[in-house]
Amino acid sequence: MKIGTDAVLLGAWTNENALTVLDIGTGSGIIAMMLAQKINAKIIAIDIDKNSADQAKENIANCKWHNTIQVHHISFQEFWQTQNEKFDLVVTNPPYFHNSLKSLKN
Repeated sequence: MKIGTDAVLLGAWTNENALTVLDIGTGSGIIAMMLAQKINAKIIAIDIDKNSADQAKENIANCKWHNTIQVHHISFQEFWQTQNEKFDLVVTNPPYFHNSLKSLKN
């Protein structure tokens, strides 16, 4: 899975004293892993795409901070309906779509 400059910058620039973090649309898990390096927090990473969630699980299982990061294959809407926990920090790096349909509100 490709890692974009924007993901690396977001992971590098985020400097919080958070105890709980939610990474929405984690993709490869790069931002969750970068945050785990910098802060001592419980990190939950979610992705609606099964292949992305599987890739993030594999990457995180092989990193030094695997005990602080949980990955779930779930949509944000479904996750939020079943979640009671509040998060100190929420990060997301949404995908960019080229050559797709444009919004009707142009």
